[in-house]
Amino acid sequence: MPARNYPLNILMLLGLGKGLSVYDLSKILGRFDRRVSNGTIVPVMNRLMELDYVSFSVSGRRKVYRLTKSGKRYVASVKKIREGLKKNAMASILGDNAVYLDLLASVDDMNTLERVLDLTGDAMTRFLGAAFRLQKEGKTGKVAELNEELKKLVEEFS
Repeated sequence: MPARNYPLNILMLLGLGKGLSVYDLSKILGRFDRRVSNGTIVPVMNRLMELDYVSFSVSGRRKVYRLTKSGKRYVASVKKIREGLKKNAMASILGDNAVYLDLLASVDDMNTLERVLDLTGDAMTRFLGAAFRLQKEGKTGKVAELNEELKKLVEEFS
């Protein structure tokens, strides 16, 4: 779970189906980013409520937050996109012979590849999000620039 991507992380946590308070969220997110506090989360929760992704109910002295129908659809879409990225990445890495490689590759190799995709999926999603926003704003030159930077980075580690 990447630090500071609080809105998405909160939505994904709430997508697990359990209602959570701001305190619960700060404790969970605090495992990944020590800078998170209730004061950090409250404005995020307010924004998520404005977007109609989250609602709350009062349980004793606590506000318990849950996903709305819109929030559930959003989380389902994000999960679907991430799965699509993983599948496409797997197909790209293995090539056209993926079926044969699946049969011939060792289980350890497949597990390693799945772990790498789990570790890089968030970064790939953020990259695509940035490119999408730039493209939507008509900044095609910036999208091309972002693509060139990614190519350089991949080349450096290949």
